[in-house]
Amino acid sequence: MGPNYTKRDRNLVPKGLRIKLPIRGRRADRISNRASQALIRERLNYHRFNKANLIQTCENIRTSLRSRTTAEDYESIVEAVKRSYERTNEQQKETQRRKMEKLMRDSKKYTPLEHTRTVINLSSKTLSDDQKYLLNKGLKFSIAPKNVPKIEVMLAAEETAQRIQDLEKAEEYRWKIRTALDSTTKQPESNINRAEQKALKELKSDPTIKILPADKGNATVIMDVDQYNEKIKEVLEAGESRLTPHYSKPPHLYGLPKIHKENIPLRPIVSSRNSPCHSLAKFLLKIISPLRGHTTAMVKNTEPFIETMRTQEILNQDTMVSFDVSSLFTNVPTDQTLEIVRKKLEEDQTLAERTTLSINAIMDMLSVCIKTTYFQVDNIFYQQEFGMAMGSPLSPVLADIYMEDFEGRALDQYVLKPKLWRRYVDDTFVIWPHGKETITGFLEHLNNIEESIKFTMEIEENEQLPFLDVLVHKQEGIPRTTIYRKPTNTGQYLHFESNHNLNTKLGVARCLYDRATQVCSSLNDKNEEFDKITEILEKNGYPKRILEIARTPRDNTEPRPETQTESTETITTVIPYVRGLSEKLRRIGNRYGVRTAFQTKNTVRANLTKVKPDNENQRTKNCIYEIPCECGRSYIGETKRPLDTRVKEHQKLARLGETEKSRLVQHAWDEEHRIKWDEASIISKEERSKRRKLKEAAFMAITPNPISMQSLEIKEVWAPIIRSDLRKLNPVQVGSTSTPPS
Repeated sequence: MGPNYTKRDRNLVPKGLRIKLPIRGRRADRISNRASQALIRERLNYHRFNKANLIQTCENIRTSLRSRTTAEDYESIVEAVKRSYERTNEQQKETQRRKMEKLMRDSKKYTPLEHTRTVINLSSKTLSDDQKYLLNKGLKFSIAPKNVPKIEVMLAAEETAQRIQDLEKAEEYRWKIRTALDSTTKQPESNINRAEQKALKELKSDPTIKILPADKGNATVIMDVDQYNEKIKEVLEAGESRLTPHYSKPPHLYGLPKIHKENIPLRPIVSSRNSPCHSLAKFLLKIISPLRGHTTAMVKNTEPFIETMRTQEILNQDTMVSFDVSSLFTNVPTDQTLEIVRKKLEEDQTLAERTTLSINAIMDMLSVCIKTTYFQVDNIFYQQEFGMAMGSPLSPVLADIYMEDFEGRALDQYVLKPKLWRRYVDDTFVIWPHGKETITGFLEHLNNIEESIKFTMEIEENEQLPFLDVLVHKQEGIPRTTIYRKPTNTGQYLHFESNHNLNTKLGVARCLYDRATQVCSSLNDKNEEFDKITEILEKNGYPKRILEIARTPRDNTEPRPETQTESTETITTVIPYVRGLSEKLRRIGNRYGVRTAFQTKNTVRANLTKVKPDNENQRTKNCIYEIPCECGRSYIGETKRPLDTRVKEHQKLARLGETEKSRLVQHAWDEEHRIKWDEASIISKEERSKRRKLKEAAFMAITPNPISMQSLEIKEVWAPIIRSDLRKLNPVQVGSTSTPPS
């Protein structure tokens, strides 16, 4: 439909637009094109005329202001108008950008991935179309928040501001973040429709099913709970005498379905985060990591392997073969590995640069970590009695150190040597020049070196052999390399509609195109791979304009634009991602030397995949808690330990009458009040120590007459956000009136 015209405008409309009779064929197309061009010219002329009038009006206003004000007042007015213009312009640009993105989302036509490959339903439950459509977006799909997480942004901003050395700049940073939050009045736009929201709720509340990521291929697997538990028992029983029940507080074990194998067995995964030895293992990791990687056989990733293949000659009589270790981590002999590590530490000339610990102390701690191998399944505790601890950060490094020693012995002791031997953890790529009939003998040799270390073998097929994500094509001379996709590959990547910032999605596409450029040795293979990537990403919702940008080679020689205008020291802060707002906060941070990173927690996997054992509320760590008194007042505190441990400490101090160590105990003794210990509850969770203390102070600020006292100051600038947002989060636990924070 054309624009509305004034009388003056109608005179500008060409007569060619006044078509009364229907005209068909090519003549109609020519007339339509001329009409469209004339209409565009008219609109351009109209807006140019308006622009000229506005420029003249602005100049008249400037002249009038200069004649009526002083030069200083005039400059102040101009600066104020300029700031208002920039703010309004930024808001309008953001509005138009959102409209364009919405139009592109609504107008784009893409064929989604086949849910029969991405959603594997092994359960007795029949999934609805909406449930399939939601799961088809992948477990990494992030759902946009219902409300702007202002309190989380405030905590991150305050933590960051306290690290800015210039106090004036720090206060400016606080106020700019506060202003940006205040100007955000609209709630985030949902990236799933009502039907998908209902499907998510139904799946989340169904106690009869387990939703898990597949072991390989990015597929989503739905299993009956009973079916899952039976397969977990099979994993445990397969260990025979090496697994025995123990009673302690261990990491927990869960399984990922191997959809590429018969009967869909589970791959056991042990999550050791926050376990007793996890922090110690991470500390030791920095000390022993430099001990590995000193042989040419080990490859860290695809890049060094590709560099090797670019210069490696393969003859027709050569055979490509792969030897894989079966269940490496659980079969590495621990005592033998510790002796290898001790020898390497004694020979390491740089050890003193990494630690002041003695070798004996390091070895004692290593022994504790790798032999502490217990874990939990439901309410039963097991211990792995052989091999490296599953889930320990040390296990991959120690397995590499052992395998370097193993392969050195294996190759030295055999008469026939491979032409090339490259290994990534438990997987090898070998070029064997002595004929296929001699390979079996070499395999037997490998399997006779160590009782627990057994290899399987895969020989080239159709003159092709995969290694990592590379498919090596045998040809006379330098081999040809292309991208290898496992049969389980579903083509599922981060969906474009996921609540991630645009740079993350662009990075996904660029990573795939860059990998193709690196791996494919011929131009034809590269172009075919580019077309395949484009087809796959379009099925993941990526618009063509994004894929065109991602395919364009980047010039890494150009200097990066300078973003830090106020400080040479970079401070990193992490905030929740909210489209539109987070980008604005990043621009603010750039002015003060703050690097702003985004995080997205509300994924489909976080909502639907439950593999951790049930944890009582009282055993929750890293929390802000409330303990009520019979008088109606409450004690607000924070702790990194389990809540019940902290409550017991308060109770012990109360029994001993040590009032100077606890304001809660002092209140109980001074007022002769009864503390309601059984009603202690968790208000919020926060792992970061500094943010936990800030959040504790924020809750105290809105709690009427709290017993406790703030350990950190909350700036007045955050008072409105604290009052509004914390009450929304916790309307029951905290009061409705309070004095603002000091």
